[in-house]
Amino acid sequence: MIVIILTHADAENVEPGQFRGLSHKGGVQVDEAASRFHSIVGKLVPELNSKQILISQILSSPMARCIETVLRFSNGVRGFTATSEIRIAHRLREQRYGQLSAGDIVSVLDDTSSEVVLLCTHGDLAGALPVNAEFKPEVVKDGWFKSRPVLTIMEYDPKTKWEYAKILGCEAKENNWETLLQT
Repeated sequence: MIVIILTHADAENVEPGQFRGLSHKGGVQVDEAASRFHSIVGKLVPELNSKQILISQILSSPMARCIETVLRFSNGVRGFTATSEIRIAHRLREQRYGQLSAGDIVSVLDDTSSEVVLLCTHGDLAGALPVNAEFKPEVVKDGWFKSRPVLTIMEYDPKTKWEYAKILGCEAKENNWETLLQT
């Protein structure tokens, strides 16, 4: 299974409880993430680039900033999709009093049989990625990515443990689309 995970882009600063969608800057960031996906997909997942497989399931946190991010990103990569349905996955929501966990992601993936899945979640994704992901110290703090959006592409076999998933790429706009992983 190929898992594409995008964290939401820059969001509006609003009072607690108000609708919090993407900022103008966030919209531009998502467009750039879609462009970046186009430029790296052939190297990272050749069978997706050649359209042998397509994104057939899109799941998002219920938060507006994530839904807007995944809508805009999906539109930007529509040639790689085989669906226009976006499902809400509450387990992908930002964890205010805890952190998104590997178990949260795995439970969402367990509900799909798709070969390629696109997920949209929050910056606490860093703490939920497989433990074999060693990030540059300056890009993560307390399990949260410091920049957004972050585009992660992985190979995951649901028959094995999450920690054996292979991160093919993990990049952020604010890092000039350079890898966030230690090499």
